[in-house]
Amino acid sequence: MQKRLKKILVKLIIIALCVGCLIFYLFQKRNYYCLAEDKCITVWKTSEGAFIIPGKYTSWFKPKDNYIKVDNLGSLDIIWKSNNEIIGYIDNSSKIVNKNKNQVKILNYKDNKKTYDSIYTYQDGHYLRYKKSVNYISIDVKESYAFTSDGRILK
Repeated sequence: MQKRLKKILVKLIIIALCVGCLIFYLFQKRNYYCLAEDKCITVWKTSEGAFIIPGKYTSWFKPKDNYIKVDNLGSLDIIWKSNNEIIGYIDNSSKIVNKNKNQVKILNYKDNKKTYDSIYTYQDGHYLRYKKSVNYISIDVKESYAFTSDGRILK
């Protein structure tokens, strides 16, 4: 009788752990925003902030490299410089992690602001606007949407 009770208890614990993991996973929302098939960004909102990851990131584990970490209330623009480089406009409270040089390299717009402004933007009255040829995604992490350089809204 005692062996049977232990087996039932172990099974209940395993089921509870599986349900707990599933609930934990579901509360960490991911969105995939794509300019084109090969130009996607994953926005993974977690309890410790949002991870902005080049490509469609589907792992259950947080990335170890090649991501931008922002707070869950933030927003940012991502510019595709080339197939293996993107530029993010990152504020001081955010961080870029670039360890794996074989993956997409993430650059900070602020590090070369003067150069990037001359390449990617123009002055429209009091505002800087992106040139029409620039491929970018503007992401609002808090509201979970983005819009693209061609005016599409992605949800």
